[in-house]
Amino acid sequence: MKNANEVTLRPELAKVIEELGFNEWTEIQTKVIPLIQQGLDVIGQSKTGSGKTVAFGFPLLEKIVHGHGLQCLILVPTRELCEQVINELKKFSKYKKINILAIYGGVSINPQIHHIPKADVVVGTPGRILDHLLMM
Repeated sequence: MKNANEVTLRPELAKVIEELGFNEWTEIQTKVIPLIQQGLDVIGQSKTGSGKTVAFGFPLLEKIVHGHGLQCLILVPTRELCEQVINELKKFSKYKKINILAIYGGVSINPQIHHIPKADVVVGTPGRILDHLLMM
């Protein structure tokens, strides 16, 4: 993969990158991945389709330790984007056991309540996340 000296991933995630056919890192990926790997807080902005899910998702997945409780909350504006991010993170974590849970409105809240304690990562919409917080 081009720019490999700038971005290094753990073997189980590098294998997924290869299988998905990525052959070059995008600008957002080369800038963001190393910073997140260092444990820094990052705010990144780039155009649709520029690879933000990869830029934030892969270093996030490197840090998750399955079974250590909820370690990451990703807020997205819509249920459609929630499903998109969930699907991508599940593809990315193909060789790493991680429980990823979608939380959004328009569906029953009860299954979500049941699955949260087992989740390592939650991707949700603000309104439904607030619903869960208000129920605590």
